[in-house]
Amino acid sequence: MGRAQARVGELRRELESVTEWLVALHGSRAFPPETWGDAALQRWVEAPLTAYAECFGLTGSESDLFRLARARGDALRGVAIPIVWEHYDLGPWNVYRDGHRLCVIDWENSTPKLPLADLLYFVTHWSARARSVRGDEADLRHFQELFCRRDHPDPYLAAAHRAIATYSSRLALDQRVYPLILLRLWVLHAVGLAARGRIAGGAAHASRAGNRFVQYVELLADTRLMMETS
Repeated sequence: MGRAQARVGELRRELESVTEWLVALHGSRAFPPETWGDAALQRWVEAPLTAYAECFGLTGSESDLFRLARARGDALRGVAIPIVWEHYDLGPWNVYRDGHRLCVIDWENSTPKLPLADLLYFVTHWSARARSVRGDEADLRHFQELFCRRDHPDPYLAAAHRAIATYSSRLALDQRVYPLILLRLWVLHAVGLAARGRIAGGAAHASRAGNRFVQYVELLADTRLMMETS
């Protein structure tokens, strides 16, 4: 086996290990599921979308996306959604493997939240590293290929999609919640980065141009197919 093939195999094993670890952790039913109603919609959909709008304002495409997201959330009334321990910063830098053993560090921001977000965050950074993505333009193109296209031939993106499908199936997630969780993930990271920037006394991250996660939301807004059809 050549070095390139060995690297591909190792990266895929890493993703599979993290996916199985998350399935085991989040499938442990540490918290009772939440049946979606007014309270859930306010907490999981309305509050983050409102916080984003107050922080950055909204473009026309973002307004349309948020309208679709609210409609999607309303359509989920009565559906039971698992509540899990969300790490919040589950990137490859916080995951250590020793053979079949996995160690995840830096749990200071962990709270009970919706499922899937940790895996979406992980595959975003895992696939970018696997594809050797460098620079802002390449990062945004990678994000668009990962989440806004369904037919990209890249094997790492295909592996990421398989991981998401495996996790969702094993936790019996209603597929209609996926785009809401994806949007909510980057909305919260955008607002959080802006807040940290203000605390640190810098204005760059509080602006649209200086906040990578705002750019992710803009890409999702420009490609609404997932929210409209998933």
